[in-house]
Amino acid sequence: MPRTIALPDTLISRLECQARSQHTTIDALVVKILDRAVDRPEIASDWSKRNARRVALIRQRFAIGLNPSEIAELQQLQQQADQQVEFLDAEMLCDVNALHSFAEQVLSRPDSLD
Repeated sequence: MPRTIALPDTLISRLECQARSQHTTIDALVVKILDRAVDRPEIASDWSKRNARRVALIRQRFAIGLNPSEIAELQQLQQQADQQVEFLDAEMLCDVNALHSFAEQVLSRPDSLD
């Protein structure tokens, strides 16, 4: 059943930018984000604790080694870290693109050379 929700303009701008960078529509991106958040809330929540555990396992790996279950845990946590980085990279790229567009607009105005 389709629903309509109101989103702040700043969020819409970020979603538009991210959708462009992923070569998809805003609707498809929002469905993907919500689907991931509903089905796997652990990925979206409590990242700092899981990241601290990931760092501890990395240190342990070099200090005394890891057992097979710790290796599997580290691999899972590393995949989640990769997802976090991809998300942040996409957001930063959107910010850079927005700044670039703004700079082009400013420089294209005739009065900007004064």
